[in-house]
Amino acid sequence: SVCAKGVLNDFDLKTDINMAKDSSIYHLGATVGDIENAIVLNLDTRVQNQNILKIREFSYDKIISSQSGRETRLNMLKSHGEIDILKDDLGFKDLIIKTHNPTDARIFNIIFRKPNIKQGQFTSALRFNGKASAPKLIGNFHIFETDIPFLDTTMKNITFLFKDKTIDVYSIGEVLGNDVKVQAVLRNKLTPPYYVEKANLNTKLLDLNHITNLIKLSQVDNTQNFDSLEGLSSSSCSNRM
Repeated sequence: SVCAKGVLNDFDLKTDINMAKDSSIYHLGATVGDIENAIVLNLDTRVQNQNILKIREFSYDKIISSQSGRETRLNMLKSHGEIDILKDDLGFKDLIIKTHNPTDARIFNIIFRKPNIKQGQFTSALRFNGKASAPKLIGNFHIFETDIPFLDTTMKNITFLFKDKTIDVYSIGEVLGNDVKVQAVLRNKLTPPYYVEKANLNTKLLDLNHITNLIKLSQVDNTQNFDSLEGLSSSSCSNRM
């Protein structure tokens, strides 16, 4: 349902979208939906000049059905803040995204603009400012039970702590078939080039030269690159006899 009240350049908008189980909305790789449960999306916002959304509340709820047929509405995520729809970009002003329960991580494929994340869940308490092309994030983000291919690495569990000037990263994954744990500090600059200020990699076997070359030569979507690898260190051991 949709309810609008006001004038063309300044009106209130309320929308409710009810999605049956095993249905989804797909856009730029991002997926919203659930195989087993119905989904309810609610938006309460003020729209100004036809391109500024002052979101009072956006909620993403899941309807859980019991074996007895009783339904429980479980909030997964809430958001509020301002989004400016620009000609070739989006602007954010104190846009808050906070999960109350682990939420389907496939919604974040919109960042990659293709379905890189096939599965997994995330929790977050993030504040967005700036533009989508150069965002400024503060808060925390944790993605788990996932499978994200990056270079020759598969990341399964990643935690980001976005601070004012840096990003702390903790990750568990696989590099060339070997389990690896990563602790890193990156500069909080989400546009290329990206700077790694410090990194520790722990694994049983690691060809650091190969990994470093992959990072230096990588051009993800022809835009992402790493110009600085200062502070990179590793800890590896072999169980070979």
